[in-house]
Amino acid sequence: MNDSDIGAAKNRKGINMVSSETPTKRERSVDLAEKWASKAIKAVMRLAALPDSARFELTRDELENVVQSVEAELEKVRMRMSISNRLEDVTFKL
Repeated sequence: MNDSDIGAAKNRKGINMVSSETPTKRERSVDLAEKWASKAIKAVMRLAALPDSARFELTRDELENVVQSVEAELEKVRMRMSISNRLEDVTFKL
């Protein structure tokens, strides 16, 4: 360890940062985008269990409604990203 390593911390990417430095707006944005996208992807992956008739009881039409609703929200995300960053409170129900 040399003197330049003292007091340094590594961020999630393994880049050395002085512990008193605050992350830049870009670094915070990248971290949030990665966290939120990972959570969203995992949630979508969990939807794959819905057709399991041993655990759930949904009709083919209800399953299709779930997929169409998720696709519609993804399309809204694409549109919002090109227009603004406003968020709405949305609750999905069958």
